Amino acid sequence: MLQIRLAICLQLSLALGCNSAPLSAEQPTTAKQWCVVAEDKLIELSGIAPHRGSEETLLWAHNDGTEKKLYLIDSDGDTRATLDIDGIDPVDCEELCSFAHGERRYLLLADTGDNNLRRKSYQLFIVPEPDLEQPEDGGKKKKKRAAAN
Repeated sequence: MLQIRLAICLQLSLALGCNSAPLSAEQPTTAKQWCVVAEDKLIELSGIAPHRGSEETLLWAHNDGTEKKLYLIDSDGDTRATLDIDGIDPVDCEELCSFAHGERRYLLLADTGDNNLRRKSYQLFIVPEPDLEQPEDGGKKKKKRAAAN
């Protein structure tokens, strides 16, 4: 039963555009450090997804577990925004992806953690990705609270 649920989650993620491009021979095989996350509240960073509403590279991140908050991280590892998510009751969130449907951008939070193989169901939460207020300085080094659409 667990394999069926995971297969459904994978198919949903592929259908929603959460998949990454296939590897090719031209892609590098070594990693480069992008940043060191400076947010003290991200004590067990579990999922990361690109923010799709900016020219600058920003990433949404979340903690493993039951927290109902997402953090927007910049390339310096600083938190640019936080997003409180209302109306959900997660058990153990493990993954995050971003996708677009038409003109709208969304984040998909996967509540699929089950270290002891005891859960009878899993949840996927779709959250509209907020538009961020951009101050004149571009928001660099300033924490902003994201407004949900």
